Amino acid sequence: MTETHENGYWRVTIFDDDVNLASYVTMVLVHELHLAVPDAESTVEKISGLGDATVFAGFEDDCQRLVTTLHSYGLQAKMAPLEASGSTWN
Repeated sequence: MTETHENGYWRVTIFDDDVNLASYVTMVLVHELHLAVPDAESTVEKISGLGDATVFAGFEDDCQRLVTTLHSYGLQAKMAPLEASGSTWN
């Protein structure tokens, strides 16, 4: 699969695109991440404004499953190591 990292945690990032409407991405975040609608809308605003946002952090297998699920909705998402020293969320 992918390399192992010292802290064992990974993050999932969703990227802005020109295809999916904000309302659709909000629905996906509510349905798949069980976010409250205002929290999902705030995350979508970050995605739109910054170009991406970290939406989940956890173990590698959980992140891989989530990325696969987000891809099935047509969202651009990737996983990356969550660095022990710093950033946890966008």
